[in-house]
Amino acid sequence: MEPGVPAFTGRFTIFDEAGAFPPAFVATCWATASDDEALARMRTMTSAGLRSTALVTAASVPQGLPPSPASCDAGPAAALTRYDPQDVAMTVPASSRGGLVVLTDQWYPGWTATVDGRNAPILRVDTALRAVAVGPGSHTIEYRYAPRWPLTGLCITALTAALIGVVHARRRLRRR
Repeated sequence: MEPGVPAFTGRFTIFDEAGAFPPAFVATCWATASDDEALARMRTMTSAGLRSTALVTAASVPQGLPPSPASCDAGPAAALTRYDPQDVAMTVPASSRGGLVVLTDQWYPGWTATVDGRNAPILRVDTALRAVAVGPGSHTIEYRYAPRWPLTGLCITALTAALIGVVHARRRLRRR
């Protein structure tokens, strides 16, 4: 069996398989749910339902997320323009009526997002994916992976080195 048609070729190649979910798409409706509730609900959803409705983890809902519209049609696919391990970019077509742009990539702490150059909160949807909210029309979305742990580790190392320096300085002063 041959792989599908390359949908994006950059540092990595993503293949477009007939009948598969696109790498990123606009979900026109959303609801909040705990992980357990989301998993139970997703088991009963059709492919069209999974494509049109994102289940947002209650803990990741930002203030100002508008209520979900009443009609839930599958939104357009977003086009990936860059896909690297720590840097993902995509565009949403002008025909989009807005919603949550779901990236079918695993949610993980340390990612930041911008929509049209402005910081945007990342939502954890469908228990394991990431999404950002957008209004109607065309948008450019960029994700960057910038975890805090390297900076935290550097601070701890610097503090430890400073503490060791203070202890050694005190010992030298006592010996004199």
